[in-house]
Amino acid sequence: MKGILWMSVAALLFVCGSSMAEGEHPEEVDVTGTVVVTHDDAGAVQAVQLEVKACECDGACEHAPEVVHVVLDEKGSELADEEGDVVTATGTVEQHEDETNWMTVSS
Repeated sequence: MKGILWMSVAALLFVCGSSMAEGEHPEEVDVTGTVVVTHDDAGAVQAVQLEVKACECDGACEHAPEVVHVVLDEKGSELADEEGDVVTATGTVEQHEDETNWMTVSS
């Protein structure tokens, strides 16, 4: 199952990267995961991430979740209200040079 997830993420990033290389807009995708929010000492939102399960196991999973960082624009910041919930966000995902995945949420 983990292999399928990684192949899906790799295919997604390849499609997004290929579209951008051609000067086109990357395709929108749905990402389902648990919303994790990082706050500063004053309680302000510093970061939002989606943690995507790496396997379909019940209870504790031996594989770390795939982390998708969320761009904190207007739509991305709205996800902070869903902290701890499992959501499906739609948007574009790009892999940065440091191999982190960043999502710009559209809905």
